[in-house]
Amino acid sequence: MCIYNDLHVAVNYIEENIKKKITLEDIAESLFISKYHFHRIFKLVTNKKLMEYVRMRKLSLSLNDLLYTDLKIQDIALEYGFEHEQSYSRSFKKVFGISPSQFRLEKKQVTIMDKLDLNAIKAVEQGIILSPTFVIRPDFYIVGTPYKVLVGENLETNIANKLARDFFYNEKKRITNALNPNVLISLSAYSKITADESLYLPSIEVLDLSSIPEGMMEKKIPTHKYAVFKYIGPHSCDHITLNTLANIYGHIHAWLYHSQYAQATNFHFELIDTRISKDDYCEADIYLPVKMKE
Repeated sequence: MCIYNDLHVAVNYIEENIKKKITLEDIAESLFISKYHFHRIFKLVTNKKLMEYVRMRKLSLSLNDLLYTDLKIQDIALEYGFEHEQSYSRSFKKVFGISPSQFRLEKKQVTIMDKLDLNAIKAVEQGIILSPTFVIRPDFYIVGTPYKVLVGENLETNIANKLARDFFYNEKKRITNALNPNVLISLSAYSKITADESLYLPSIEVLDLSSIPEGMMEKKIPTHKYAVFKYIGPHSCDHITLNTLANIYGHIHAWLYHSQYAQATNFHFELIDTRISKDDYCEADIYLPVKMKE
């Protein structure tokens, strides 16, 4: 099962059948991942619902027929799988802000939906990493169980993953003022003295720092600009492998090296919403504080 391949198959299926009536079920038949998960992934990748993308591709390709043929609008509508001219015209005006007949007459510039470019997506093992988005996240508070993690040990045993699971399933219930107990935030802060050791703090966001359970640590995370990398994989987030993690962070470090940004502080954190992640679906956001390179 490979999400990148599923995206490739779906996009090509749409292009090859663009003049036919296409349903979500038609597209899902040739995919390994569930229809539900794929629909969510496609929305994350394109910012469009899957069938909205299909409709916009049909409309975009129909522009050539309006400009360069004498076909009637009704015939163009039928050619691209619309059952009626009225439904084609309504969709056309909704997307382009002008009717098909006006476009043919006035030849105005419109913004089209081009074929999805998968080059902006990085395949990682069975999953994918999306191009980073940029956010300003105001300061917030977290509370969790602190650990000193040796980089070498973590590379061999994935100990950080085990510690995060133990905190989330066994320890977080002791925190009484959680803002969202379903969202795991795993902070990694690097030592300024040695590169071999880091503070690892699996945690949850809290309302304030008024109540800290024994053995736990509080942190105020200042306001930062973040590059946010979303990883999506066809497995439980509990079972992410060392190889997958190495590929994820290798990709992030390569992106940072070639970008206009530098890391702004000595930490990053991973955020997992367990209401979204399932046994066969992992969605994790890696927040990297960034600043412009000097």
